[in-house]
Amino acid sequence: MYEIGSEFHYEEPAKEEDLLQLFKRFHGVKMLRCGRDAIGLIADDIICHQAGMEGKNFTAFLPALSCDSMYLPFEVRGFDVKFYALHEDLTVCMEDLEKKLYGVKYPVVLTMNLYGCADQRKYNEMLRRKYPQLVLVEDVTHLLLNPELYDTEAADYCIGSIRKWMGVPDGAVVISSSGMIRAAMETEETKFTGLRAQAQRLKADYLDLGDPGLKTRFRGMLSEAENSLEDGRHPHEMTALSREVLSHVDITRMRYRRSVNYHCLYTLLEGMAECGQYFRLLPEVPEEITPFTLPVILNPDRLPEKESMRVQQAGQIRDAFERRLAARGVYAPVLWPIDDRARSACAVSAEVSDQMLAFWIDQRYDRFDMEHVAEVFREELLRTGGAESCD
Repeated sequence: MYEIGSEFHYEEPAKEEDLLQLFKRFHGVKMLRCGRDAIGLIADDIICHQAGMEGKNFTAFLPALSCDSMYLPFEVRGFDVKFYALHEDLTVCMEDLEKKLYGVKYPVVLTMNLYGCADQRKYNEMLRRKYPQLVLVEDVTHLLLNPELYDTEAADYCIGSIRKWMGVPDGAVVISSSGMIRAAMETEETKFTGLRAQAQRLKADYLDLGDPGLKTRFRGMLSEAENSLEDGRHPHEMTALSREVLSHVDITRMRYRRSVNYHCLYTLLEGMAECGQYFRLLPEVPEEITPFTLPVILNPDRLPEKESMRVQQAGQIRDAFERRLAARGVYAPVLWPIDDRARSACAVSAEVSDQMLAFWIDQRYDRFDMEHVAEVFREELLRTGGAESCD
């Protein structure tokens, strides 16, 4: 079966472009194994800069729409973690954040331009101006290929996951605006990278041969690799293997294909009669940003799984719809399940977490793939009886 989405597979070196050159404009750059390690290194560095203090002295504030890999590296070091609310457009709700910042002696705030359509720069600037002692961290994962947009003027640190963007065994970046990172990284090889490298080659074989046994094997390896990360407790340096892979990346094609695919699919979805009733879209990513994924937010009240499958929770209804798409080879991950504390802190984030799916629009695909995704998506809406055909 033809598949669109899910984990990247191994591809032969494409072009003599070094993706790591994107970060040469910055000082204080460290390359790590994954985003969890990147946040862990920052947390260690924050502690290093405050002699005699421990993680328990700090409070980390994160957007409520944060996956566990964003907050667990703080928690395992003893930071008190709190979640702040977001507006409907997924920008910082300053009223809520400032209430929570009141009286906190050593705050750390993480912001993120979620999906490339929630520009946080004005909020970063407000936080820097009003709270000069605050440690500000910007997660640039969804802006990774646009380093000119990283807010290094306001933020003390920027972090980004590279492995979420392409078939590389490991990879993440940390940038310190001060130009110096005191915290140490471990350098030895880990099974994380080895397992992922094997899994990516097996997936390439699976896509070529279609053997379901290969799919079972590579998915098991990927799961085992993720379970080995220990929530970023021991940050590791990026491996030589991944540096070599990243030195042969067709960056120009990656940017072009992602942009064309995203805007093509966005136009197709926006033009559907069901858009606005059965699902909605976030604001379209500006042309100057290379898109990460294309999120859709389902309206569970219009999907008949609520009655036919005897499920009442929005997340269950969305999950059932996701499984139907996957059964037809269209993988649309949930970004992201969130912590109960985050859910209670922000109704907007709870709704998005329960109702969102994200379509892959990356460089593996083209316009015809996006047309296929849109067709399958709409057919599944129609097949449920939850939407009316306008053909």
